[in-house]
Amino acid sequence: LILSTASPPTTTFPAASRFNFRGSDCAYYVAGSGPPVVLLHGFAGSAYNCWRSTVPALAATHTVYGIDLLGLGASAQPVVEYSIDLWREQCAAFVRERLGGEAPVIIGHSFGSLIALELARTLAAQALVDWLATDPTGSGDPDFIIMGDLNSYAMEDPIDALKAGGYTN
Repeated sequence: LILSTASPPTTTFPAASRFNFRGSDCAYYVAGSGPPVVLLHGFAGSAYNCWRSTVPALAATHTVYGIDLLGLGASAQPVVEYSIDLWREQCAAFVRERLGGEAPVIIGHSFGSLIALELARTLAAQALVDWLATDPTGSGDPDFIIMGDLNSYAMEDPIDALKAGGYTN
């Protein structure tokens, strides 16, 4: 029998940083460097209790952001109507403010996966608006036809992002 005196590897979870969303103080954690990854925890959870083992491993090759959703974890718990839309908007604001427009990989756990899906759809629509603003065809024509399976999203956030970009149906 050989016993090792070496200490087991330590995995340190980063200290909380703060950002403001609609007047409320929200917690997030950042570690590592490289392409960005945003981690979204499940309901009644926090970035720490959901991702404490994952963050150190991903941080070896990525800049990892773990967000505590509003009303959960170390984020403020204001009296508001909590919804998937609210949390998607919180995460979209975080990506705009903290990642400077760089598209992250978004990973969600439990209901965080629904928020991740909604966030990815909205960010993709906004990226389309931004790309079209560059006049990708070089035609100088301000009129575009956007085609795709958009009917299923008629009252949803990706269409709102296109409308906010000045496009109409």
